[in-house]
Amino acid sequence: MNGNSVLIVSQRNRPDGFGRQPGYVSFTEAEDVLAACADADLAFIDVDPSQLRMRAWRLAGRTARRAIGVNGAAPLLAAAHPRTATERPLREHYDIAIFIGFTTWDLPLLQGVGDIRRIADKVIVWFPEAWPSEFADPRLRHEPFAIADEIFVGVKATTDELQAVASCPVHHVPPAVDVTRFAAVPLDARRPIDVLGIGRRDPGLHRALLDWSRKRHRLYVYDTIRGTEVPDTPAHRENLGDTYRRTNIAITNYAKYDLPEVIGDLRETPGRLWEGLASGALMVGFAPDEALQRELLGECMVIDLPTNPAAAVELIDELHDVDHSARRQRQVAVALRGHDWIHRWTRIFELAGLPMPDGFDTRGQQLDALAAALETSPLS
Repeated sequence: MNGNSVLIVSQRNRPDGFGRQPGYVSFTEAEDVLAACADADLAFIDVDPSQLRMRAWRLAGRTARRAIGVNGAAPLLAAAHPRTATERPLREHYDIAIFIGFTTWDLPLLQGVGDIRRIADKVIVWFPEAWPSEFADPRLRHEPFAIADEIFVGVKATTDELQAVASCPVHHVPPAVDVTRFAAVPLDARRPIDVLGIGRRDPGLHRALLDWSRKRHRLYVYDTIRGTEVPDTPAHRENLGDTYRRTNIAITNYAKYDLPEVIGDLRETPGRLWEGLASGALMVGFAPDEALQRELLGECMVIDLPTNPAAAVELIDELHDVDHSARRQRQVAVALRGHDWIHRWTRIFELAGLPMPDGFDTRGQQLDALAAALETSPLS
């Protein structure tokens, strides 16, 4: 792999179960793709950040950084620093260490990983979801951002906020999906799920869809539980991919659309967009920003629904009976050619000035071959 050794520091096994919440397991999927394509080692954070010793570690670090006016690493407290577990012994040296932060408050968990700045020549941090509003908390400005050599953020509007407090370059790189799990190849498989509405939902639209599904004998699939933990991440993602590929229309609202106190007036692309894109499901909802969709996808892929629930269901009903084969084919091809996790890792390595592991090109070629076959196949 071009002589590079890669260490992934993962939060998937945190004792508090935070890394196994449904909203974060797609980031574990991103780690798995990188691990497979770069033959990377994994170190697992093995501490609950809410524990007293970790709160003391965080407070000591923040106090030290505030006192000396930098956002670097806190003095290492041997009795307090985060523990890690590994599947195999870590090497004495890595060319690159990579950490996906679920939140912008996670960096203290990275500090105690075998003295990460000593064992890795370059430290890469990616925050797939971080919002500008988080920086209203002044404590965030004293988090250890200087532990990173390059920082990447999934929400475009947060780039400038992070750059204002970080001493290293900050770049926008959005999330993606394991397209090989979600891609509708072949495209002509049956889609028995008429409407899929998982994750955050509008209560009025939900009630209207329930009424529509019962009167029209349609299959509307939606969440009935909340706050669960995913015990088997690969199985969860495989099942979700199977569900999306069998879906005709998927509700795809902009990220955190029901939390204006967090997102302000932003209409950011959600993780559901990448899943729906790859699966070929027709995406409808309170659509993400049109300019952002065009920038990332080349066109608007989410059909904007009326805010009135009755009008929204009427549009969904009309869309249900239309042949969307050409649109589905275009969606899946776009995902295969540009929105797999490997495309994001390639971009991160490019921006960080790092040589590409050989596995990146191998996976990219496989995705391109699937796209070419799809684009030349006749539409049913």
